[in-house]
Amino acid sequence: MKRILLLLAMIFPLWASAGPSSDLQKIMTPQKALATESVPNGYVFVSTQMDDSDWINLARQAQRYGFSIVLNGFGESDLNTRQRINQVIRTCCEKAAPTVVVHPQLFRAYKVTATPTFVIAKNNSGDPGSFSKVTGSMSVQDALGVFYNKSRIEFVRLAAARIYRSGENQ
Repeated sequence: MKRILLLLAMIFPLWASAGPSSDLQKIMTPQKALATESVPNGYVFVSTQMDDSDWINLARQAQRYGFSIVLNGFGESDLNTRQRINQVIRTCCEKAAPTVVVHPQLFRAYKVTATPTFVIAKNNSGDPGSFSKVTGSMSVQDALGVFYNKSRIEFVRLAAARIYRSGENQ
């Protein structure tokens, strides 16, 4: 919950200002990759077009397994999207929430064209040898199983197993 509140506290003043073009640019500036050889980035790419129940379930699972929720944009209204994110977080996650970011560059880097899409990556580069992705209506746990059983990238297979075990202990 602290991570989402800190992120939202940083973003909300930008959303509320009158000059959207420069403020939106600040929000969407790429963040440094947090992944290392031992700590991967895990992402769940979602859309404002998804049902609230799907968002809530994916947010709950993302929090459990340490994945970030990624949106491509704000949809038709910044305010409506912000309110919807708040509602999803309030409904899914009482004590802790996943990180939620609006990051169209990640959608491009990983060539995400449908949601939900799940990605495990070494970094945010989008280099083919640094990540695996799976798209479809499934849980984060099921996506981890696909990564473990099907990924050609050893780092992703090992990360999926480690993430799965860490989520099961919660």
